Amino acid sequence: EFCVVVLGQYQSRALAESMLTTSEFLKEISYELITGKVSFLASHFKNTSLGDDLDKLLEKMLQQRGESVIIPFNGDVSECVSSQEAIAMVSTQEPGTLF
Repeated sequence: EFCVVVLGQYQSRALAESMLTTSEFLKEISYELITGKVSFLASHFKNTSLGDDLDKLLEKMLQQRGESVIIPFNGDVSECVSSQEAIAMVSTQEPGTLF
């Protein structure tokens, strides 16, 4: 199991959009514009103390959770792992332990 941390309005939008089919994507855009969700999301991320600063968030999480936080790579955010490679990955965490 894993969690993806998304800090800013643009990252959250890109992540959400990548999970939708074209028709779902168009419906979601219409819904967000009608209900005002776009402006709410933008104002939320502009008001957070960390903003888009991933380094500050990671430091905060490391202080709170210690070794439970793993930074997966130090490269560009466009780097990814193929599905075959992801399937072959083995967790180093002991079974039954949680954060």
